[in-house]
Amino acid sequence: MARSVNGYKSGTTRVFVPKSFDNNLDSDPVKITITAPTLREQRALYNHALNAQNVTDEGVSVSFEKSLQMYEAALRAHIVQISNYTQADGTPIATGEDLAEHGELDFIVEVASEILEGGKDAEKKSEEPQNLSPATTQALPGTATNAGSQETTLGEIAPGELKIQTLNTLQRQV
Repeated sequence: MARSVNGYKSGTTRVFVPKSFDNNLDSDPVKITITAPTLREQRALYNHALNAQNVTDEGVSVSFEKSLQMYEAALRAHIVQISNYTQADGTPIATGEDLAEHGELDFIVEVASEILEGGKDAEKKSEEPQNLSPATTQALPGTATNAGSQETTLGEIAPGELKIQTLNTLQRQV
């Protein structure tokens, strides 16, 4: 079987309704029209944040400021329009630039994540691997034997182990 890239086709324009603040339950929700980036554009955005990493014996950390700059760059480059969203004074937040400058952090992170992750959950094309479970899969040296869905925290990392936080982990910490 041939490999197929997950997500939306590059350049596809679609309407996204954020769930932050129960916006998706509102009778007139904020709607954001976004254009799907190419994979190269996604890598360039991630590269911006990852170039700011700090590697130490305790692990890898990514600058929160650089992460926000990456999110804002994604908003500016890939938002076509925003409807039903205003600043406190009633001024419309209608563009990616407006959202980056005046938007609430929850919306910024959620919309940027949707742009960067390319709707992979919604458009998942591959199936989950079959017949793999902790009982039948041999753990490699230095890996967790029962990772499951638990998240690792700083307190659980042994000295000398490499800690890498994904952008999803950073988003959950915001």
